[in-house]
Amino acid sequence: MISGFLITQSFFRSPTLTQYMVNRILRIVPALAAVVVLTCFVLGPAMTSRSAMKYWADPLALGYLANAFVYPLQQALPGVFEENVYPDATNVSIWTLSYEFTCYLGVAVVGLLLRRAWLPFILMLGLTLAAIFVSNISTSIFLKLASYFLCGALAYAGRRWVPIDFRLFVLALMLLCAANFSHRGLFPALCVFGTYCILYLAYTPYLKVHGAAKYGDFSYGIYLYAWPVQQVMYPFTMNEPLMNALFSLPFVVILAAWSWFLIEKPAMARKKAVAAWVDAKSARFPRPMDSRIGGK
Repeated sequence: MISGFLITQSFFRSPTLTQYMVNRILRIVPALAAVVVLTCFVLGPAMTSRSAMKYWADPLALGYLANAFVYPLQQALPGVFEENVYPDATNVSIWTLSYEFTCYLGVAVVGLLLRRAWLPFILMLGLTLAAIFVSNISTSIFLKLASYFLCGALAYAGRRWVPIDFRLFVLALMLLCAANFSHRGLFPALCVFGTYCILYLAYTPYLKVHGAAKYGDFSYGIYLYAWPVQQVMYPFTMNEPLMNALFSLPFVVILAAWSWFLIEKPAMARKKAVAAWVDAKSARFPRPMDSRIGGK
């Protein structure tokens, strides 16, 4: 939901489609590529139960590098984490990135097809309601994730009509708790009322945590490094989840800070330069009459 809200905001703030896509790629791919390379060339050889020769002779070793392209997904590395409670699962977290990026593309399609402010809102409202309805009777993980994403996107598109009110927050929270007793009602409630609760907590002036990221945005790095670090810590903590989390957290935060300051932040600083380079290289090809997001 948070992603849907912020990515839709990013789209409408980007002057061109090129800039939007460059922003999204630079936010995801460089840090992902770094963790994939480190996992393949450092963690894998250090943690494998096989000899170095057998490790590199296995196609899975170098095949793991394809994970840097977002859509291919390979979890296993030769002989790595075979005895853990989640065997052969090197970095399970990254399975969501392909769904995430697909939603990014969806935002671009909807935003480019419909220019007037109220048209994207009406379309997203219809898509959101349809996705929630179908997801509630379907087992498709993509539809469920897309429903949450669409709720966030819809909240941004209709932000002028969504008041941040404590009374509405309490009402949404009560309805969310009541829906917990309904087999078919919980998912739609999470999408609708859960979205409002998150928005309220994010924007209410009563919670003074707005400067929490002033030293850096470590969220993506934590997402990327938490699983492999917790897998490494498993032999030392065994079946104690709390101990595993406590032992892993300092290492995860250090790696996330490294990722932010050395990879993510420098990559994001190059957004405009990269977009200009892409536009310059593509200028020789025929382009749509209106390639600007805010065009007439």
